[in-house]
Amino acid sequence: MAVKLRQQSREPVVVERAAAYADVGYNVSLYPLGSCVLHGLGVYDEYRSRGQVGDAYELYDGRGKLLQRVAFGSVLSGYGPILNNRRADLVDVLRKAGGDLDIRMGTTVVSLFQMDDVVRVELSDGEELEVDLVVGADGIHSHVREHVFGPQPVFDTGWVLRCWWARGGQVPANVISEYWGVGSWAGLYPTQDQVGFCVGTPSSVAPPAEELGLSDAATLPVGLARYAARTTDLVRKNQEDSRRLGKIMFMSSRAASWTRDELMKHYPAERLAQNIVHSMTQPF
Repeated sequence: MAVKLRQQSREPVVVERAAAYADVGYNVSLYPLGSCVLHGLGVYDEYRSRGQVGDAYELYDGRGKLLQRVAFGSVLSGYGPILNNRRADLVDVLRKAGGDLDIRMGTTVVSLFQMDDVVRVELSDGEELEVDLVVGADGIHSHVREHVFGPQPVFDTGWVLRCWWARGGQVPANVISEYWGVGSWAGLYPTQDQVGFCVGTPSSVAPPAEELGLSDAATLPVGLARYAARTTDLVRKNQEDSRRLGKIMFMSSRAASWTRDELMKHYPAERLAQNIVHSMTQPF
């Protein structure tokens, strides 16, 4: 969003908690819906050149037995490929596209105060800014959200996920693989030259829409209201899909895991994420 605003000759300020961007972070699987943002910024081709196209998804049980194989072409035909990249690739592409974008590294938001026409923002370095809009993109434990709405409930799956990188060439580069076991879960996500490994265990063991792009300070509240009205239901359904998938993927009961594995041999994978697939036809 900040990059798009800068491309429109506006003056956004990005507040980044990290002291420096480093070659760390998870694998990013970019679906066609997300690709629309990069097309809008004019950086899709460069991002794709750094990524690995995922052609198929393979689901195994905890013992390594293949339960189902899904060719993405049958699900996403007409929309575009799934791209697997390192998070560092995405950050690098966006930073270059932002040009002289004002990024405050090693800084956080200390307080927010709503005034008549602007929001006063106090930063951890002592500076105060007056801005038209504050966008909080600081994760599940968002301090910005707490400043606005107070403490928020957190959805806890009861599981812990650990991720690391390994050199490429050890698994097929165009196949995403997941293993759904009893009290365990694992995923392999290849990029061009590396493979992202993720292992889950129970915790006890382990660009904005057109409405906003065309808004100014006076019309911003109306633009936000229209954007929320158009996207809230879609986002909620996608979150419900993700949480339902999480309950199916993360199981500790042997009997429940066996039942799940038997069903997954015959249950179409695209139906598990039907709302996400449907959202491809209703982009933000």
